[in-house]
Amino acid sequence: MDKTFFNYFIKGVSVCLAVIVIYIGLCSYYNFDTSWDYLAYHLPHILRIANLTTFVEAEKLIEVNRGFPALPHVIQSILVLVTGRFSSTNLLNYLALLFFLLYARKRLKINSIGFLILGFLTLSVPAVLIQLTHSYIDLWSNILIALALCEAVFFHKSEDKFDVKNTAFFIALITFAIFSKYQMWPAAILALFVFYSRRYKIFEVQFKKMFFSVVVVGLLFSIWPVRNIIYFNNPVYPVQSPIFKEHFNNVRLDPKSHLQVPKYLESYPSTVKFLASVFEISRWLSSEPLEWTIDQGHQGGIESPHHRMGGWSLVTMFTVFLLILAIFQKNKSAVSWFILIFLGTSFFPQSHELRYWLYLPIFGIVVAALGLESIHGKYYWKAAVLCFIIANFSYVLLKLRPRINRQPPESYAPKEAIDFWDKARQNDPNRQYLICKMPLTIFYSGKKFNEFRVQECPIE
Repeated sequence: MDKTFFNYFIKGVSVCLAVIVIYIGLCSYYNFDTSWDYLAYHLPHILRIANLTTFVEAEKLIEVNRGFPALPHVIQSILVLVTGRFSSTNLLNYLALLFFLLYARKRLKINSIGFLILGFLTLSVPAVLIQLTHSYIDLWSNILIALALCEAVFFHKSEDKFDVKNTAFFIALITFAIFSKYQMWPAAILALFVFYSRRYKIFEVQFKKMFFSVVVVGLLFSIWPVRNIIYFNNPVYPVQSPIFKEHFNNVRLDPKSHLQVPKYLESYPSTVKFLASVFEISRWLSSEPLEWTIDQGHQGGIESPHHRMGGWSLVTMFTVFLLILAIFQKNKSAVSWFILIFLGTSFFPQSHELRYWLYLPIFGIVVAALGLESIHGKYYWKAAVLCFIIANFSYVLLKLRPRINRQPPESYAPKEAIDFWDKARQNDPNRQYLICKMPLTIFYSGKKFNEFRVQECPIE
């Protein structure tokens, strides 16, 4: 392929990627999230932080939110205050994606076709694309871990020099991640292991600086667990502590409620469940098609082989693995670390629920893109790879069909809620109402969720 034509091809595809990213941004900004968890306890907590609602969720959910790391909800509340739109809570994930792309371009120096492959391949992970138009916090949290892994693996430049910039940025990323989601704690420990294993020789020549960084990480990591022990006698309240269960026995959520897995996999170890989910083997176990959704939950529950399984796309993951295999000789170290991280993640609790571990495909895509950048020439081969990735992305996009929806939140209110508004306006404005319509109860508090004093019914 002529290099001039190849350059024009790259410019054309770059414009396409920019248009797609902008379009997804508009979807993220305008689309109001109507998922169950968001309406039931994410949105109420976000609005309460911003003092923008008269709705009070169920007492149990208030207690649950008191225990969970609150950073993402704080940022989302700021987004609502700045934009004046409830749908802007989705922007947390979208802004994280933009930061990831900027990081890849500026810090990792991934340019030209490598950047296009990285961009389209990342958006070809269904769970990534779905989260961009929802207000769940998984993508935000996982991009932080993915970037921390990049800092750990790709910026070890010297065996005897302590890199202040690299270490400080790594610690900042880890800190934001652990203040975002409990599932990121084991992932953060894994990233810390990679970071300090890569730099073990620096301990010999600059022990004080390295030791100081370990102390800083330890202190930052301990803030939320210590806070929860003080207030709730449980470092990971409201879920069950993985250690000293008899002592840290204040548990608000059923320990088994978040370990949902199809019946046929219950007796298998977590690694098998993880691999079954990554490669979406349930496609061959049921005549019912596997759908990509925000949490991969299935209405049939654990009776369905699809329940809580998949979400990364079999084709996308095979593409990532094949590219990593193709560039193995170019960057054996990075590939080896990816394999270790991949296997390490398979032992985590809930490892089969892939939305919690999106840092894996994202980091794998970075490894592949950097490897392809180092291969000079071979324009036909690179163009063919990019075309295949775009075709796969197009399939994922058509399956999920993200659309710009500018409907205001009140348009999703059930008719009963609209009728309730008319009646409640005739009553004392300070009157309190107890309504049991979870997760739709928040709509009863008014068009802007701040007109009527509505309380959700107690739940077990």
